[in-house]
Formats: sequence, C-alpha cells, structure tokens
Amino acid sequence: MVIFTIALIFKISPAAGSSIDEKERELAEIQTQIDKYNRLADQKAAEVSNLNSQLEALDGRIAATEAQIKATQLKIDKTQLQIEQTIEKIKQKNIELAYQKSVLDEALRVIYEEGNAGFLESFLTAETLTDLMDRTEYLDTVSNKIEVTMGKIEDIKADLLAYKKEKQDKKKELVDLRDEYSKKKFDLDNQRAGKNYLLTTTQGMQSRYESLMAKAQDSASSLSREIYEMRRRQSEESGEIIGGGSGGYPYAGLCYPGGPACPGYDPWNFCKCQCTGYAAWKRAANGRPFYNLGYMIGLRGHAMYWDDFASLNGYSWSYSPRVGDIAVWEQHQIGGGYGHVAIVEAVHGSKMDVSEYNYIQLSYSYRSNISWSGLKFIH
Repeated sequence: MVIFTIALIFKISPAAGSSIDEKERELAEIQTQIDKYNRLADQKAAEVSNLNSQLEALDGRIAATEAQIKATQLKIDKTQLQIEQTIEKIKQKNIELAYQKSVLDEALRVIYEEGNAGFLESFLTAETLTDLMDRTEYLDTVSNKIEVTMGKIEDIKADLLAYKKEKQDKKKELVDLRDEYSKKKFDLDNQRAGKNYLLTTTQGMQSRYESLMAKAQDSASSLSREIYEMRRRQSEESGEIIGGGSGGYPYAGLCYPGGPACPGYDPWNFCKCQCTGYAAWKRAANGRPFYNLGYMIGLRGHAMYWDDFASLNGYSWSYSPRVGDIAVWEQHQIGGGYGHVAIVEAVHGSKMDVSEYNYIQLSYSYRSNISWSGLKFIH
C-alpha cells in the first residue's frame, strides 16, 4: 500500500502566505500521520501474510497427521481382526484336542479293559493267534495315532498362541503410535488455535490502522482542496491567467479532482496525473525525454529534486527560461510540499507561460503571466 502526497506549488503573496503556510504545515503533519499509519498497516499486512503462510503449513501438517492416524487405525483394525480370527482358530483347536482326548480316553479304557480281561481271556476269545495279535497291535496303533494327532494339534495351538501374542504386541505398538499421532495433532491444533487468535488480532490492528489512515487521508484531501483554492485565488490576484483543457495529455482520463493521487506509473517512472508525470510526457513528446533517475543519487522523483538529477538525463540547467524548458519550483519557494515542475510554453520578458498538471488539483492548466525570477530551468 503506497500513499502519494500531492505537491502543492504556487507563488505566495505576502498577505496570505502565512495562512497558507499554516495549512501547509498542518497538511504536512497529517501526511506524517498518514505515512505512519500506512507503515504500520503495511507491517500488519506483512504479519497477516506470514501468519496465513504459517497456518497453511500447519493445515498441511494437521492433514498429514490425520492421514497417519487414519492409516494407523486401519492397521489396528486389521490386526484386531487377525487376533480375533486367531482366537477362533485356537478355540477350534481346543475343540479338536478335546475330541481327540475323548477318543484317546476311550481307547485307553478299551486297552485297560482288555488288560484286565487277561491274556487267557483274550486268547480264548480270539479265533486265531493272528486275530489276538492284530487286536493288540490295533489298540496300540490307535493309541499312538491319537497321541501323535494330539501332539500336532498342540503344536498348531502353540503356533497360534505365538501368532496371537505377536499380533497383540503389534496392536499395542500401533495403538501407541496412533496415540502419539493423536497427541501430535492435539499439539498442532493448539498451535493453529493460537495462530488463528494472533491472525484475528493482527487483522484487527491492520483494519484499525487502515481506518485511521483513511480518516487522515480524508482530512488531507479536504485541507488540500482548501489550499488549492487559496492558491488559485492568489494566482488570479497576482495577475496570472489560468486556462484549462487537457493539453493532449494521454492519461487525462485518469485525472480528476478527488481522484487517486497516483493512478499508476508512466513509461518514465513518474506518477500519472502529477506535475512530474505531465512534464516527463511533454518532454518525451518534444523529443527530450526525462526519466526518474533520482534513485541513482539517493533521491526520489519529487519535483524539487529535478535539477539535482538533470545531468543524469544528459541535461543542464540555468536561471534563464527557454521555450520547452522544465521550470522547477523548489520547496523553499512555495512554503512546503515537494516542489513543482511545469513546461515553459512562452517567455515574455520577466514573465512566462507554462503548461502543467496538478496546479489545479489533479487537473491540466495553462498559466500565463508568471514571474520566472529565481526559478531554475532544465534545458
């Protein structure tokens, strides 16, 4: 946000000079306030921009953390499902073990009963010796097979229990990780809340400074109009003749009283609608362009400095006017402001005619019968 001050430049008559000087000083004080509020508003705007960048970064980190929490929770859910499935398998193996145990118990009972019957009874009931041997071997085989099966089931059950523990440990790690992410998100949310509060506060301060600046600008505009009108009357009283029109200025459509003081920069790097912008355009139209090169020697492009960087544009200056010259009013010659420049259109002895902008607020004027004594002229 850049605030431009309109240079107020006129010849002051002794009778009304002090009144205008007082208003000039008052305007300068208001402009100081405007510059202060503008600087503070810009500072807060930069802080707002920085806070928005920080919030954007925090939002990215929060979103990434939320994604990590979601992904971890999915892993937890998957692991829990695996644990539940393993528990079901363990239950099934317990059922199988119970069944095999019951079968083994039955076989052992049969073997026990066979043992109690005695070898003689078995021998007598067996049809053949082979039948006797087959029955005994069969019972032994069934018993052994059941024991082997139970051993395998126990091994599978042990593996399932180990797998279950592994998944439970994994789940605990995932839960801890999820909790860690949740704490991280909680911290980030708190940071964001703090930044949001600071952003709201800073935006409020920026708005306050902008409001104060706007009020000061309104006061400056009102005071500036008073000064312009006073100087216009003084010029008429001193015998100067003021004419209007546009002077062919290509940016005239952007310039009107109460309009923006600087509606953009021209090709010579001066503000359009200001005296400096008009003079630079007029010189360029006459084949002698004048650029804003003040920065090369640490100066801004204000009218009162034009003679200081005229040589940077390849021009000399003197105290005698020629048609086509740039007339320069310095600050001390007008009681304040930033000076004034105009284009010399005619010279009549000790008087001259000039074309200019912003003598009448943000407007073109052609003034005649102006005393040129003490002014500088860039050739």
